[in-house]
Parts: sequence; structure tokens; C-alpha cells
Amino acid sequence: MGSYTCLIIENDPLELDFLQTVLGPMFQEKGTLLTCRDGVKAAKLAQEHEPDLILMDIMIPGTEGMDILEQIREILPHCCISIVTNRAEFRCAQRAI
Repeated sequence: MGSYTCLIIENDPLELDFLQTVLGPMFQEKGTLLTCRDGVKAAKLAQEHEPDLILMDIMIPGTEGMDILEQIREILPHCCISIVTNRAEFRCAQRAI
């Protein structure tokens, strides 16, 4: 396994802490783990660091999460993005796909 970068976009402090606790040790040894809590910073970090993996909530302050997802997709079309959210609207899931 080479060196990888993961970006976590999550505004809830408990969720962010959980993801950092679970993923932190792996990325500490094999790469970089970046975090942010708002959409504006998320797009900037994605462009600057070109992460291999993004774990993101779509209910984040600063902008509509789906808009950030689309911006990141334009910047990094081959990046693996996983949406981690408690939003249950079918329309939202359709747009994400």
C-alpha cells in the first residue's frame, strides 16, 4: 500500500471525531488524513491536496453539500467519494448517484 490522502468533510463534532478515531491510525502510518467542517473549505482542500478518498456529509454549513460534491467531481473526476449522512430523502440520493 502506497501513500494515500483522505479528506473527511463533516460538520458534526462527534461524527468527525469518530471517523478520525477509526481512520486516523491507518492514515498516520500510510498517508494523510485531512478534515474540515464546511463546504467552502472542503472544495479548497480537495483542489489543493487531490485526495484519493473523500468521506463527506451532504448536510454541511457554508453551501449545499450536493453542490460541493459536484464541484469536487469537476476538479477530481476519478476520486472515490463516499457520502456519509443521515439525510433520508430519496431525491437527494438520486442526485448523488
